[in-house]
Amino acid sequence: MIYGKNFFLTAILSFLFAVCFENATGQEALRRMTDNPVLKKESRDGFCNMKSSTSLTLPFFDDFTVDDIYPDNNKWTDNDAYVNNDFAKSPVSYGVATLDAVNSKGNIHSHLYPNIRAVSDYLTSQPVRLDSIFGSENRKLHASDSIYLSFFFQPNNWDENFVHDEGVPGDSLVLEFYSSSEDTWLNVWSTPRFPFDSIKPSENKGQSFVEVIIPIVDEEKFYHKDFQFRFKNYVTLTNSSYYPGWQVNCSQWNIDYVYLDKDRRMNGFYKDICFVNEAHSFLADYYAMPYKQYSANPIEEMLEYDTVTISNLDNVNNNVGYSYVVRNAAGTALTSYQGGSSVIAPFYTSGYYSNASVTPPVFPFIFPVGTSDSADFNITHIITSDLDFRQNDTVKFNQKFHNYYAYDDGTPEYTYTLESTSAAKVCVRYMLNVEDSLQAVKIFFNDIYGSDEATYTLCVWNESNMLPGTLMYEQEVTIEKDTLNARDFIMLRLDKPLYIDKVNFPFLAFYVGLEKTPYFNLALGFDVSRDASSNIYYNVLGTWTRSSYPGALMIRPLMGKTIPQQSGITSTDINPNIEIYPNPVSNGRIFVNIPEDCGECKIVIYDKLGRQCRYARIMPSSAVDVSGLPSGLYFVSVDTRKGFVTGKIIIE
Repeated sequence: MIYGKNFFLTAILSFLFAVCFENATGQEALRRMTDNPVLKKESRDGFCNMKSSTSLTLPFFDDFTVDDIYPDNNKWTDNDAYVNNDFAKSPVSYGVATLDAVNSKGNIHSHLYPNIRAVSDYLTSQPVRLDSIFGSENRKLHASDSIYLSFFFQPNNWDENFVHDEGVPGDSLVLEFYSSSEDTWLNVWSTPRFPFDSIKPSENKGQSFVEVIIPIVDEEKFYHKDFQFRFKNYVTLTNSSYYPGWQVNCSQWNIDYVYLDKDRRMNGFYKDICFVNEAHSFLADYYAMPYKQYSANPIEEMLEYDTVTISNLDNVNNNVGYSYVVRNAAGTALTSYQGGSSVIAPFYTSGYYSNASVTPPVFPFIFPVGTSDSADFNITHIITSDLDFRQNDTVKFNQKFHNYYAYDDGTPEYTYTLESTSAAKVCVRYMLNVEDSLQAVKIFFNDIYGSDEATYTLCVWNESNMLPGTLMYEQEVTIEKDTLNARDFIMLRLDKPLYIDKVNFPFLAFYVGLEKTPYFNLALGFDVSRDASSNIYYNVLGTWTRSSYPGALMIRPLMGKTIPQQSGITSTDINPNIEIYPNPVSNGRIFVNIPEDCGECKIVIYDKLGRQCRYARIMPSSAVDVSGLPSGLYFVSVDTRKGFVTGKIIIE
C-alpha cells in the first residue's frame, strides 16, 4: 500500500483531535452533512438571471411537487433552494423547498464564515402581474380584491435523533416583496429560528408546519405588472465542538404550499386533496435487489400491503378516488388496483386519510421473474378529485432489480459516525435466496474534516446467533478525500470474489461493513426514508450492538457475475458511431459525436474509484466541460435511446 505524503501527519492530527472528543467511550451518532451530494451530482448555477420577460398572472401556486431537485424556473428565478421530500416532517403536500447553508452546487456558500451572520439562500418568484386580471373580466386589481400570499414553513430541527450543530437562535427566515415604484426589496415578514416542538398544530390547520397568511394592500408599492416576492434565510456557521473546523449544512428551513391569489380570506382553507409522502418500493425489505435473488423467491420478497398518505386540505368532506398501476420498462401495464371513491374528512379535524383503499394490497401480485441481469418497473399512484390543485395528485416509484442490494434510497440526510478513540466496526446484514458471489461493495463516504485520505478494513462476516459471527473476508482500503465535488457511492472491488454458500454462511446471511483504526474517523451516508436499523450493527467495546437510529446505512453489496473493470460503468449495446475526442484531453473540453437520430443523451464521467465527476445532457456534436478535474484516468459513459457506449479518457 502506498500512502499519500500527508498520511502520517494527518493520522497523528486526527488521533489528537479524537482524544479530545466528548463521546470518548465510543458510540454511534448522527451528524449534519457537510454538503448536499444530490446537488453536487447535478450542480446547476444558483442565481443565473432566469427572470422571465413575461409576467405570470394570478393565481400563483407551488407546492414543489416536481420531478426535479431545483425550483420550477417557470415560477422561480433562482436555483438556491433544494426541492425534496427527505428533509421535512409531515409536509403539507408532497415536496418542499429547503433553504439552508449550501449553494446550488451542494457546497457551503463561500461567503459564509463561522460566527458571522449572513444571507445564505434565496427563493425568488418570477414577476407576477398584480396590476390587472385577465380572462372573462379584464380590469385593474385593487386592495379591495383581497389579495393574499400564504405559505407554510418549518425549521428543520425536528429529528430528535439529531441535536447538534443546529445553527444559532439569531438565524432567521425572511420574506420580502419587490416594490417597483421604489426599485427595492422590502421586508414584510420574518421569524427567528425556534424549536420544532414549539409548533402548535391546532393553530396551523393541524399541520406540523406554521402557516403564514399576508394581505397585500399597498397598491402604490406592489400593484404592478412586475411584482415579485422572495424568501431568504440568514445563517451563522458554528465551529463544531465534536469536530473542530467541520462546518455543516445548518439552519435549514422547509417551505411548502406557496399560494398567491385574489378573493381570499385571512383564514381560508385549500380546495385540495393531495399525496403527502413519496411512493414506496413494493419489496418488503429493500429499495432494490439483484434480479437473480428476487426471481429465486419472489413471493417472500413482496410487500403484503402498501401504505399511501393522502390529505384533505379543505374544511369540508370531499370525495376522493385512489388507484395504482404497475408498468414494465416498455410501458405495458402489468397490474392495477382500483380503490374506488370515498369521502375524506378534513385533515385539520381527522388527520391523514385512513381507509382500506389507501392501504392497498400488493400481494398476490409479483413482479415478473426472469433470467436477465436486470429489470425495471414503474409504480404510479393516482388520486382523483374535482378540486382545484392537481399537480400533487400523482407520485411514482421506479422499482429496480439490478446487481445490488439497497436498504437506502440513494439520498443521505445525515452522516453516521462511530465516535471512538479506539478501533470500531460497523456492518449491515443481508440474506440471499440462493448462493451467489459477492463481487464488490458500494459505500457512501461523507467527508468530516482534515484528512486527505483514510484507511479502513473492508470486512465480511457470517452469522452466529443473529449477530455478526466469524470474519470471512477482510481487505484494506484507502479512501481519498473528495476533491472533485462528485459525492456518490464509491465502489470497493473485492480482491477475490467471495462465494456466499450455505456451508460457510448459514441461512445465506452475511454482514458487510468496515473496521476503523484509532487514527481515522468514520463518516458514512445515512438515509432516513426507510427504517432498516434492525440490520445495522456496530462494535466499539468488543460487543456487537444493534443500531438505535431508524434509517439505513448506505452500504450496498454487489452480487453476481464479475463486474466490468470500469468502476461504476456498465457497457452494453456498443454503438461504434459514437465518438469521444480528443484523448488525451488538454484543453478542458471533450467533444461527443452522436448520430442525429439518437437525439438528446446523457454523459457521465467517473474517476478511477467509480465516483461521478461530471453529468450533462447533451445534443449531437456537443462539448462537455472537464476543466477543474485533476490529471489522470477517467471513464466516460454516453447513454442514448439506442443503447450506451463507454470508454476511457486521460486528462493531462
